[in-house]
Amino acid sequence: MLARYRKVLIPEMNLGQLALLLRGRYAVDVSSYTRVSGLPFKAEELQNVFLDHLDPTGLDAGQVNTGRVNSGHVDTGQIDGVPA
Repeated sequence: MLARYRKVLIPEMNLGQLALLLRGRYAVDVSSYTRVSGLPFKAEELQNVFLDHLDPTGLDAGQVNTGRVNSGHVDTGQIDGVPA
């Protein structure tokens, strides 16, 4: 089912175990947004992460960089731009 999508982003309140499992078991390219602070994600934070993931330049159409700030970590499964 996940193979139908060009991009898959998993928000996780841990160190990315679900994304690791999905990569290993189903061989899909999964990005993981992780945070281990004990506080839940806020809707606006996840919205910004999803928008940044869909538009990696961070630019909205016709606008300058919005300066979105992410307090978590997005793991793209790549090391120096090369898939891991």
